[in-house]
Amino acid sequence: MKNWLFLICLLGLIPVSFAQDFDYSHEIIQELCDTSYHGRGYYEQGDFKAAQYISGEYEKHGLKTWHTSYFQHFNFPVGVFHGDMDVLIDNESLKPGHDFVLRSFSNGAKGNYEIYEIDTTTYDETTCLAELAALDSLSDAIVCNFNFARKHKVLYKAIYQSPAQILIFKWDDPLKFYKAHAAKQFHKCIIWAKSKNVPEHCKSLDIDIGKQFIESHITQNVIGYLEADNPNAEWLLFIAHYDHLGMLGESTFFSGANDNASGISMLLTVAEAYSAKSRKYNMAFVAVAGEECGLLGSKHYVENPSFPLEDIKLVINLDMVADNGDSLYVQHSEAAQLAIDKMEAYAKKKTLYKGFQYADLSPHSDHFPFAEKAIPAVSFSTHGDYNAHYHTPLDDMEHITMTGFKKLYKLIQGYINT
Repeated sequence: MKNWLFLICLLGLIPVSFAQDFDYSHEIIQELCDTSYHGRGYYEQGDFKAAQYISGEYEKHGLKTWHTSYFQHFNFPVGVFHGDMDVLIDNESLKPGHDFVLRSFSNGAKGNYEIYEIDTTTYDETTCLAELAALDSLSDAIVCNFNFARKHKVLYKAIYQSPAQILIFKWDDPLKFYKAHAAKQFHKCIIWAKSKNVPEHCKSLDIDIGKQFIESHITQNVIGYLEADNPNAEWLLFIAHYDHLGMLGESTFFSGANDNASGISMLLTVAEAYSAKSRKYNMAFVAVAGEECGLLGSKHYVENPSFPLEDIKLVINLDMVADNGDSLYVQHSEAAQLAIDKMEAYAKKKTLYKGFQYADLSPHSDHFPFAEKAIPAVSFSTHGDYNAHYHTPLDDMEHITMTGFKKLYKLIQGYINT
């Protein structure tokens, strides 16, 4: 039987290299989602451990480095929630990451508080504003529906300006940790909680939330390259962020399977595939940190490039690529139009997607700092059923699919090889 399988593979009836790439790809995502990496954030050096793993894969595939190591160090200030994470409303405990999250710039808090709830059914602006101004900073907490507050701008501003130091906004599902880390800290504790976990007419709040502000967290981009057969060839630069949300408290873990272990997996899969092939392009591989804090790693790289940016034929950003969408989500710089046209034509020829779903260029992923420099840059994502788990603890190995990953890999191979 094994001999027959070998013969079939030899004849090309089974795409062996692709199957091998997929197995390796899945292993990478699984590895980076392991609890030992602590969500690839700033708890127990989770981001550094991920960087070590990626550099080990670079070395395994024979990637060269411009310096003595693959690491490009930089630092930034960041607030983290690695301490206690206890919230009880009317003596009912809320689970961090599932029932509530914190704003990235939130302060910590500890104590027992009376709840002032803004009743949206009987709301009178004049009365409410007066009551908000009279609250006690040491004993009162505010509860309000988030969407209601945002629709009433005067109220929303008054909530933040009130003496109360704890603000709880009721939020409908899905509850997402939209931005996990911030370089600045606000003086109030700001919580988003699922509406179903904050009962109407609630009275009491018991809270103990630990917050630490790190003035200078040291991290690193991980950079390597494969040289073309002709060293004067143009450069393709593959970029993906390896950091994720880390930990909320000491027990709530954000594994970040799709965001963005999948992107790192694609980057390493391409590196592995072309390490053993003849190459018509020089190929740089840049795994960046600090994306969840505002594209800090890619911004640092653009200001401190390993080779002249003008030598880049195309930047390919890989962010959340393990979903099952029928269309490919695309952003690109104006300078990348020719490359996108070529890719879209190839995708149609191979019937990979129903189409490309284009979005306006925006500063939400690591292609953007290159686009700002007028470098040809494109960003790919595969949005499908599992996009609902973005920035939640459910972005794990059970909630990804390699369907979109395979299609995108084939598209990237087609672009490189044609």
